[in-house]
Formats: sequence, C-alpha cells, structure tokens
Amino acid sequence: MILAALFACVPETVDPDGPAGSDSAGGADVLPGTDTGTEEPPSDDGCPAIYAQDVLPSFDLELSRAEWAGLQADYASGVKQWHPASFTGTVDGEVVTIPDAAVRLSGNPGFSWIGPKMQFAVSFTQTNPDQRYHGLRKLKLDASWYDPSFLRDRLAYAYLRDLGVAAPCANNATLSINGEMYGLYKNVEFPDQEYLQRVMGREDSTGVLWKYGSVPSVNEDQADPQHVADFWAHPEVAWQEAYTDLDGNLREWAGEALVPQDDGYWCCNHNFYLYEHPSEGMQFLPWDMDYTFDSAPYFADPDTFYRDSNTQPHLDAVAADSTWGPRWVAALGEATDAYDPDVAEARVGAWSAQIADAFAADPQTTISPGAHADAIARLPGWIRSRAAFMRSWVAHKTGADTDADADGASTATDCDDGDPAIHPGAAEACNHRDDDCNGLFDDAATCDSCEEMSFGDARFLLCGDPVDHTAAVAECGAHDAALGYPASTEEWYLVVFSTYWQEHAWSGYSAWWADYGGGGCQAIWPSSWAGGAIDCATELPALCRIR
Repeated sequence: MILAALFACVPETVDPDGPAGSDSAGGADVLPGTDTGTEEPPSDDGCPAIYAQDVLPSFDLELSRAEWAGLQADYASGVKQWHPASFTGTVDGEVVTIPDAAVRLSGNPGFSWIGPKMQFAVSFTQTNPDQRYHGLRKLKLDASWYDPSFLRDRLAYAYLRDLGVAAPCANNATLSINGEMYGLYKNVEFPDQEYLQRVMGREDSTGVLWKYGSVPSVNEDQADPQHVADFWAHPEVAWQEAYTDLDGNLREWAGEALVPQDDGYWCCNHNFYLYEHPSEGMQFLPWDMDYTFDSAPYFADPDTFYRDSNTQPHLDAVAADSTWGPRWVAALGEATDAYDPDVAEARVGAWSAQIADAFAADPQTTISPGAHADAIARLPGWIRSRAAFMRSWVAHKTGADTDADADGASTATDCDDGDPAIHPGAAEACNHRDDDCNGLFDDAATCDSCEEMSFGDARFLLCGDPVDHTAAVAECGAHDAALGYPASTEEWYLVVFSTYWQEHAWSGYSAWWADYGGGGCQAIWPSSWAGGAIDCATELPALCRIR
C-alpha cells in the first residue's frame, strides 16, 4: 500500500530531551502537581482540567529575537532543539506564567512540516525538572495540514476513552507568539510519566513505554531491547496469551479499526506505543490520530482494508485463530456499540462552534474557510455511515444475515440495516450519506457532491459523482473552476491524502506527466502519484481547481 510505504519513510524524530527534560520516572516517586505544587483535579472524563472539553485554552510564548530566528532556522533545516521561552497559559480564566519554559518543533520534518505553520512541543522541565504546569511536564500542539476539520484527534481520543482504551486527552487551544496570534492547534496530552500514572495508576506506571513499539520514551533506564525484540519475534497466539494483555490489545485494535486509524498499528504498523506493564505484559496504546474518520472510506473493512501488507503480525495471528478470531469480531462488536453517532455528532457541533472564531483568526493556516466548512459538514454523515456499516459487518460476520429494517436487503449487502431508506438501489438523497450503498455520498445528479480541499493559495474541489469527461468539465465550470492538477509536491500531498482511495479522477493536463503523453482526456491516479490520458467516455470523479 502506497500510504504505508510513505509513512514508513518519515518516522518522527525521537524526542531530543536532555536528562532534565526526560520523560523517565527518576525523581517522580510522588505524583507531581501543578506549578503551585497542588495536585491537578481531573475533569469529568478523568483527564486533567487543561483538557476539559468546554474550555479553549490560550497559550503565549515569549522568545527573544535570536531564539525565534533559531526556531525558524530549525524548521528550514529539519531539526528539533529546545529554545528558552517564557510561557503564559490561560485556562478557564486562570493565568499562569512560567518564565523558564522551553519550546521546540514537533512533527515529522519530511511530512508534517509543509507550509508556514509550525507545530510545537513546550517543556516546563528543561531548567527545573520538578516544575509542572497543571501537573504536566510538556504540552504538544499539533496543527496537521491534512486535517481540515481540526477535530480528528480530539474526536478519536474521546471515542477511544468511551471504549475504555487508555487514550491521551485532547482539546483545542490557541497559541500566540510574542503577543501576536499565531494559530489554532490541537492540544494533545504528552505520553509521559504523568500520562502513565493517569491511565495505569501510580503503582503500575513503572514500566517502559516504547514509541513505535521499539524506542524507549518513558522509564528508559529500565528498558531492555530484548523484551521488544522478543515481542516482535513472537506473534503466535500462545505467546501473546502468556506475555501480553491480549483482551486489552483486541479492544485497542478494534477502536483503531472503527475510527479508522490510517496511521497506527491497525493500519501500517506506524504510530502507536507499546507499554511494558509490570504485571500484565505488553499493551498497545494509541497515538497520532489526525489521519482518521473521513481520511478513509466509511466502508473500510477491519479485516481486509489494510491487511495485504502483512505488517500487523500479532493481529493477523489473532484474527486467523479458531478461538481468538471470534473474540476479535466480538471486540469489533463492542467497539461498534461504543461508537455512538449521536454523541459524535453532538461533539462535532459543539467543538466546531468552540473553535470557529479561532480558526477564522488563524494567520498561519493553509486550510481555506471552504475546506474547513466542508470538512465539518461531512463528518456527521460519515460517522453515521461508518457506524451503520460496522453494525452490518458485525452482524454478517456473526451469521446474523437478517433484514432488520425490512427493506429487502440483508446485512450481507445493506450498508445500514437499521434504516429502511438506505439499501442497494435506494434513491440517493443529498444528505452526506450513501443511501444506495454504492460507496459514494450524494452521487445523484440533483446533489452537489463537490467538496473543497486547500493548501495555502491552492484550492481544489473533488466532485465525487462519477461522470464522463464532458460532464466533468461542465461540473467544474458550474463551480467557477476548471479541471486541475497538483503543480507542486505540497499540492500532490494534498490531493493524495484527500482522495487516495479514489482510483482515478478527471484532471487537467500537467507537464509533470509528460511521460504519459499530452492531449486527450487527462486523469489522475492519486494512490500512485501519476496521471495520463484515458477514454473520455469513462465515468470518474472530477478534480477541479478553483480559479
């Protein structure tokens, strides 16, 4: 799979913390409190109050001119090093200043660092190892250019916590630099010692946390590389039963499959953590969930969508086992039950309203207002389609091929066996749902299936209703656009990560494709970063470039 190979080429650099900034447990026998030494009270969902869902924290970093120039130079050269800064945080009216904080860049230099907006990690322990802010050693501020909603991580982690998975906490926050608004961010809990104490309990937080399942990042002084080597060498179910929390891992894998996580263990064996629990064995923990939800088709099969790369040997072994295979399906059923579209839709509505002003005021964003609005609008329908598909999938897998909604289609073919208006052959309504179960949303002639995606000044529409070339030209023209193509590496990233499951789409001609020949009716192959001329009568989605 192209995306698996692409992600594998750009692993995130290991945190370059010195001893004072380490996430190891040394000196942390007592649960650290806030900057004032008092314990941080949790919010209703067990998260620190700084991640409460009804607040939008604001942070400000003050840096000298030289240090700010140093951060910008780091961004240009692809390095991560700490720079001293004064930090001020405002959470629910409480203002706290920490003058001896530090900041560095975050994310993957080879992939995340596209466009002008930088992502940051803020540390409170570089100068004083015992210093905390709201009980935290660090803040992680993400602004993924490929998440136009600014909500994917937040929604995914909230759902996983609903499921009972030890997921990080997250909300949104704004960041100012030297007093000027810099941008809107996802405020994500750092997977450090405090995180382990929160999700595992103080007594069980002494194990090693392995980033990517191979790099020790917490309690490093206790790390034995042979332990993870043994883990990866033994996917056999009997070994997993003896040395892992297999039921817990099933739950985590199922949660990843539901969202679905296109950049974790379930897909591509990339962004996740292994926790070496002191008594329960290896446990999978989720991480980096900004490429979830509508980044994949709603009908992504949890067994087959990413199963051809054989990079998830432990899950493959479990799914094929006569005893544990049914338990994997049962775990997916439990994950589906926890995947409540009413709750998710309410979250999308409340959280998108909460960040609306901050998004509009973001001077660094590469995401256009239209792309943001379209992303917010399609999330509820996509989530409902995913939940319905998974209900039908589980029913079919467990042999319950019934027609629960009496619409003439059983769970084997019905993408929503709980809604009689949705089934193969149904009339397509304009509702961000796949009413006729053909894998496409709003593909009736009466619907506007075009959705905006943007990167800086580049604005595209993907019109998902397959039509011939002549109709594609007309459809683009009706939106004051024309068939277009990506004209830079950044635009290729945008198109690939917004449309990759489309095998082809009509496009304009690009000199980048000279080897394919000019003229004719041009199409793009998003998943293979290529294009060329094909039969003009073929029916494809259209990639339009807004004038």
